[in-house]
Amino acid sequence: MPPFAFPGRARRMDRRSALLLAPGVLLAGCGLGRSAARFPPEVSGTVSSRERAALPPGAALRVTLYETRGASAAPTFIAEQTIPKPGAVPIRFRVAFPPSVIDARAGYALVARIEVEGTTVLANERPVPVLTLGNPAVVEIVVARVPAGAR
Repeated sequence: MPPFAFPGRARRMDRRSALLLAPGVLLAGCGLGRSAARFPPEVSGTVSSRERAALPPGAALRVTLYETRGASAAPTFIAEQTIPKPGAVPIRFRVAFPPSVIDARAGYALVARIEVEGTTVLANERPVPVLTLGNPAVVEIVVARVPAGAR
């Protein structure tokens, strides 16, 4: 008899125990609730602009990470980095967050805005997907001039 086989009744008990434990093991592996997947503690990258003009001295870069859950649900704020007086583009950014807030089944996106005295003058046209659903944690965001009527 192989060393891992148990004689008689003990074998039946092991099978019964295995059958009782199997659903719990399967559910744990399915990722119910927050995912057991490991996510980095930050998203990072660069913000560049289509504009060739220098940023004014009072400019600030704000990069915000949102959780997105479908078109009908409002995005949920996760974290943000603000860089006052960012200098010339491209501008490096790093948005830190606790990895435990990331749900592998949800979508996440970054929005970058360059503001002057509280008014957004440059922004990305579409949120940039990150982290989950096959998206990277390091991205390049391109911002464009925001029309005066949309500010």
